[in-house]
Amino acid sequence: MDLDFDDPAFDEHGPGGSADRQSPTEISMENRVGFLVDRAKAAGFSTFDDMIEAYYTTGASSQPQHGTDQASRSRRRRLSDLLPSFFSAARGWSDWERRGLHLELLRGAEQTLMEEVKAFRESMSCADESSTHRHAEDMMQQAQEKMPKLWSLIMSLTAKNPSIAATDRTNAVYRTVVALCES
Repeated sequence: MDLDFDDPAFDEHGPGGSADRQSPTEISMENRVGFLVDRAKAAGFSTFDDMIEAYYTTGASSQPQHGTDQASRSRRRRLSDLLPSFFSAARGWSDWERRGLHLELLRGAEQTLMEEVKAFRESMSCADESSTHRHAEDMMQQAQEKMPKLWSLIMSLTAKNPSIAATDRTNAVYRTVVALCES
């Protein structure tokens, strides 16, 4: 589909292209978003969400260099800023509306953490678990290096649990690591 950028809809002033229109900051958020949704559909996307998905997931070979660079910069810097905004906004959503966001967050976290566990299992012989203090220290060191996200998550969870003393947190993480290796 060829886009007609001479079409007034693509004018910097928005639909109609009139220079005497309100500045974009004076237009309501609802109208600005509506304009973008319309432009996404005019560009051939079924929904605005489809356009956003393509922006963040389309490979470099299928995007012009400008689009690739911009999407890459956005993934590196802005996407991580967007996620907290989603979670903050979700507090005002119904339980049903939040459910999908939370389920996908958990699925993504599970996939990321299990990739770390897999790499850890492959690098360590978990089956050779011995009770020696030295082996435990080695295993904890390897766990911190090979599973930094999981280690941080478990440490954070144990820090929020008042029944686990600060001095026992590392042992709680170690026991979790051992359990993951044995499963």
